[in-house]
Amino acid sequence: MLITRPGFDPVAQPLPKGGAAFIAALSEGQTLGAAHERATQETPDFDLGPVFALLLSGAALTDLHHEEN
Repeated sequence: MLITRPGFDPVAQPLPKGGAAFIAALSEGQTLGAAHERATQETPDFDLGPVFALLLSGAALTDLHHEEN
């Protein structure tokens, strides 16, 4: 379950399988790629699209960093 607060009103959204692992990895500071890998290890058919849409629509992403290789 993902609880977001777009506009300050809490909204509970069910997460698809692998979504919690993906979000946990992001909250630990892992890259999108590493978070995706962690989710697919837990759930091989993990689909990033629905989880990313929930994070964007719920204003749950607050900061993005771009690292040069």
